[in-house]
Amino acid sequence: MEPSVRIISELDSLARGTWLVEDDRVGTHPEKTFSGRKVSVGEALLVQVQTRSLPALRQRLTGLVTAFGLDVVRMGRYAKPKFDDALEITPQLVPILTLIQESIIALAPAVIDGFPCPSKIDHDYGFVKRFRCLGLAEKFAVLIPKLRTLFIYFSDLAQLLNDINNRPADFEPDYDEDLVVYHASLDVTELAEQSCKLIDDMIRWSQQSDFGILQENWKQQSDLLFKVLNRVTSHIYDTVNYKEPEVPMDEDAALEEDARFEEDARFPEDARFDEDGSEENSERGEAVDDDRSIIDYDQLSIFIRLNQDLFPHIHRSTVLLRLGRIFFLKLLNTPRSKPPFTLNPRLSSHDWVCLKEVTKDIDSCIFNIVEAVVYAENLDDINLEDVSAFAKELLHRLDSSMALLAFSLYPIPSRIDSPRPDSLFKSWFFDVRAQFSVALDNLLQGLNINRDA
Repeated sequence: MEPSVRIISELDSLARGTWLVEDDRVGTHPEKTFSGRKVSVGEALLVQVQTRSLPALRQRLTGLVTAFGLDVVRMGRYAKPKFDDALEITPQLVPILTLIQESIIALAPAVIDGFPCPSKIDHDYGFVKRFRCLGLAEKFAVLIPKLRTLFIYFSDLAQLLNDINNRPADFEPDYDEDLVVYHASLDVTELAEQSCKLIDDMIRWSQQSDFGILQENWKQQSDLLFKVLNRVTSHIYDTVNYKEPEVPMDEDAALEEDARFEEDARFPEDARFDEDGSEENSERGEAVDDDRSIIDYDQLSIFIRLNQDLFPHIHRSTVLLRLGRIFFLKLLNTPRSKPPFTLNPRLSSHDWVCLKEVTKDIDSCIFNIVEAVVYAENLDDINLEDVSAFAKELLHRLDSSMALLAFSLYPIPSRIDSPRPDSLFKSWFFDVRAQFSVALDNLLQGLNINRDA
């Protein structure tokens, strides 16, 4: 059998593989405390996945791209596949993927399914706490479908190249066929890069501390708040500097343009804002975490003309964006400052998940208020009851977040400028919390006064 035919068979077999945690979950075990020995074994297994299995998988995928000659495609050169080299790589993928799956399943002592709440007794499990093992299993479950598709793409490309190479000598080359090969090669290359990025994310995520994972989520919220603030500022600037077109549009065109502006200005009703990443986020969204989609504010580059009569209220609402970002920056390591605390290392998965959940929608509460004010057509278009409800929800989430943070944060003794534990929150968070109250009061009072007038 020719190498090109054999590689097609190997890749098809890989695409049909069953390397996937059953039902996206990892085993079922009773809620009980595990011995220090079992925890140590689990951590050793995790290190093996981080340092050997996942890097080996990434290396083989990169090698497969090289064997197909795809590393030169983006330079405009034709791929020259070496199917013999590819045939040395594909058999190695099966045991590697199987080993990764078995390792994740073996970490099941820290992943206790069948309970409505995360484990409350895994304080001492370190890097194999329940939420961490479950998160790793979920990331593996995301990776596998991507790999299946990648192997199918590889197989299709191999079949295409095989058909071309077996054409009669007098067959006339087809330019369209070259384009098909080129685009198929690009598809394989891009999907291979995405798969390698997911593998890198699995390694990086599993090596982060509990606090580091939370900080990643908070940074995504901070970045999105900053992005929305810039976008609103841009709309304000464009509105102030707007010049009427020299040639007026006819009435139908003007109505159509206004409708388009209004539609682009508003957020979708089912939109949710997050840290997905992916770029996981993540690139948020590959990423990301949770089932929350990301609104790409770069798509809102179209000019949006705001109501200048609402500028005082708009400015008051943008203060919330700034304060929200300040709140999250106080929890992050930045070039200017670092928080004088870390997360209590003995926090259980239950407490960790509670802290994550209570802080994850703070940005959404702010966005709801900003949207209601900034993109209103006039003062009557602002639903004061909705804004008041969003404000109450925001303060509730802030207070709940601060209460859990006070319980969960652990002062760093070595930090020279660290405040005393009893004044940590007073010096670090109370001021921004008070500013939130003042900003919301100013916004609501301004809306009430103008409406009464």
